[in-house]
Amino acid sequence: MDHYDVCIAGGGLLGCLIAMELGRYPVSCILTEKNEDLCLEISKANSAVLYPGYDHKPGTLKSRFAVEGNRRTAKRCEELSVPVVRCGSLMGAFGEAGLQVLRKKYRQGLESGVSGLALLGREEALALEPFLSPEIRYALFAPDTAVISPWKLGMAAAEAARMAGVQVRLGAEVCGIRSDGGSFVVTMKSGEEISASCIVNAAGVNSDRLRELILPPAVRIRPDMADYLVYGREQNPGLSRVLFYEPEDGTKGVTLVPCENGAILAGASERPMPAGSDPGEREIAHRTAAEGIRFVRQRTEEICPSLSGAAPIRCFAGLRPNPYEVERDESGAYSDTGRSIRSFVIESGGRNGSFISLLGIKTPGVTASVPIAEHVAGMVLQALENGKTAVPVRQAKAPMREARSVCELPLEKRKALAAEDPSYGKIVCRCGQVTEGEILDAVRDGAVTAEGVKLRCGTGMGKCQGARCRARIETILEEPARFRPVAGVLQDVSSHRSDLICDHLIVGAGAAGLSIASVLSRLDPSADILIADREPSAGGVLVQCLHDGFPAIRNAGMEDGPAFLAELLRELEGKKIRCLFGTHITEIREPGADEEADASHPVTAVAAADGNWIRIRAKNAVLCTGATERTAGMMMVPGTRPAGVYTAGEVQRMLNLEDRTPGKRAVLVGTGNMGLIMADLMIQKGMEVLRILEKEDHVTASAANVRKYLTGPGSRIPGERILLESEVGEILGMPRLTGIIVRRKGAAMPEPILCDTLVIAAGLLPDRQLLQGLYAAQGLHPAQGLRAAQGLRAAEPGKRVSLFGNCEHIYSSVSAIRTAAERAAEEMLKKR
Repeated sequence: MDHYDVCIAGGGLLGCLIAMELGRYPVSCILTEKNEDLCLEISKANSAVLYPGYDHKPGTLKSRFAVEGNRRTAKRCEELSVPVVRCGSLMGAFGEAGLQVLRKKYRQGLESGVSGLALLGREEALALEPFLSPEIRYALFAPDTAVISPWKLGMAAAEAARMAGVQVRLGAEVCGIRSDGGSFVVTMKSGEEISASCIVNAAGVNSDRLRELILPPAVRIRPDMADYLVYGREQNPGLSRVLFYEPEDGTKGVTLVPCENGAILAGASERPMPAGSDPGEREIAHRTAAEGIRFVRQRTEEICPSLSGAAPIRCFAGLRPNPYEVERDESGAYSDTGRSIRSFVIESGGRNGSFISLLGIKTPGVTASVPIAEHVAGMVLQALENGKTAVPVRQAKAPMREARSVCELPLEKRKALAAEDPSYGKIVCRCGQVTEGEILDAVRDGAVTAEGVKLRCGTGMGKCQGARCRARIETILEEPARFRPVAGVLQDVSSHRSDLICDHLIVGAGAAGLSIASVLSRLDPSADILIADREPSAGGVLVQCLHDGFPAIRNAGMEDGPAFLAELLRELEGKKIRCLFGTHITEIREPGADEEADASHPVTAVAAADGNWIRIRAKNAVLCTGATERTAGMMMVPGTRPAGVYTAGEVQRMLNLEDRTPGKRAVLVGTGNMGLIMADLMIQKGMEVLRILEKEDHVTASAANVRKYLTGPGSRIPGERILLESEVGEILGMPRLTGIIVRRKGAAMPEPILCDTLVIAAGLLPDRQLLQGLYAAQGLHPAQGLRAAQGLRAAEPGKRVSLFGNCEHIYSSVSAIRTAAERAAEEMLKKR
């Protein structure tokens, strides 16, 4: 049996920071975590704010640790290359009742030593944050409020601890502890046993249970559930500070947090856990509720009306570990008294105080995390009876690879990085512009799941919530990616390592990009045309559309997507067209008034070109970037967020190109054309389509597709499987989907539908992410520009940049895009 001086049970933020601190001393230490990765529970589902420290009674442990932690936790983030955004905060109030609360917090803050606090009136508050409600009357300004990523801090601290000699053991759930002489014997769920002289119980919502394995009850954890919403950066009106809201009626407010990636986090609700629930069960701990989502959205729109009508891209839930006093009744049984404990509970018990428990560490637990870790490390050393003499013998090191976002580096540094390792020149996550190299770094740092990759480098946190990159990340984790390239006639210059110049830059080689390239080459025969596309070959979604229903260009027959693509490519034979495959344009812009520019080629684009970083200069450009699919996150469906929930496009790609099925028993949302096509395809591939849900009172597909897939001879979709006036009421399962609850005509159906796959075919949204650079050059906040772009026509984004295809507006058919290309090309040439 292995022996350690210290065993830390719980790999959340606090456990990781305590391990890092103990790594500085001559003690042997092991950190155990029951999950497959670190920081998967409370540490990843919170507001991520470093509070200034005015919320708590001066002189208490919570107050002291919050004020100290605001500075010291930020410093530790900087030491570990974890981003800190010192944005400041405003707490808003609409009337006199709220003002009294603000005044109390102001006095508490001054007494506790919080610097820079100021009580503001309406005009001062709106001058600092124009997107506050105009109903605001008072605000408390705190310049020291900051935003961090607690999970990144925890993971970086664990890596520093590991490098200092601490063992980190994942998938190691502690299920038993017993005393054995002067040590403790710790039993894991796997049956493995270790011994330790000292135990640090940092098990979060399970810390009271772990404590009671060896000591009589003293504190019980009664968790509350909390719901959060995430608004994408496209919805961000330009919010630059954390906003707190103090309602006049004394009820709970919300916090709006401008995140590092430009999104807004809004939360949180407060609701009890369902009766009889186990807080340690991940499905329960991460299940959102409809009433919580409604509450957060309502409060958000009250304090920031600019978000009214904006569609969040995600909702998620977390737990607050509320501690309560315990007493023993006459029968000898223990129960909590219902008296809440307001402060942190950090206690020692057992021989020489060698069993240390952290109980009920909730808000401001993230803020206070570093002072708490240092305090607990001191308790450990004292328990080991060397606290007076122990001095650090080695300094914990920062992670081996400095945390970096490749796309935030200057272009020349990106080029040098990709020259050394081409994976840093291949974009995988489009929304967050995360490269394959960063994902591989995350895997080398310990990520074994897509969720672990997400927490380390930010994949899947953008508008599509992983719909476009999740499958690729899973293949990086499991096996090399598979795709079926389409043969074409375009000149592939993807291996080009130097900057390029062209007359017309077309971003996207799908139906829109190829169609407009064909027309431009005819109208302007001498022009040098360059097409850039993210995929390894031309065609966009046409490559995976193996169903019929595509009117061909030269005849009236019915063809599938690849046949339609072949016709488009034949039109381009012999034309002066180059194509950059595997190329992700990350920025495109026209020069601002104060910028120097190449007069003959004023449009500049930056691209990750199949392992290289290059700059492209053009006379003009047309964005043919297509559309994104509506996701389950955008529908704000309550419940869990398990694997097994896909968009229709994801599943179509799996079935038609990768020859794999996402599951066996599926429910599909949407009876539009794509919905019926996908239901038919899944049945063909051997999947059972249990139900097709439609929120309208009729099937919304075209009459031709209704006949073909639903009512006509040979149709495969049983009509009784369609539920009209129905939607997903709740998603069940964790970590994999196990079923859904259906809401039909506003009421939940009594029994869940047991399924392992949920497919969303709920429509498309124009993909205009590239416009952010264009609008930045015009002095607008990217989100303001993206919102202003809704409804733009092809000629309007810029003097030299146009939109065409589904990124301009959603076309009814691919053939309609082909027909409209003539008009778009003519308008584009007029700009020259």
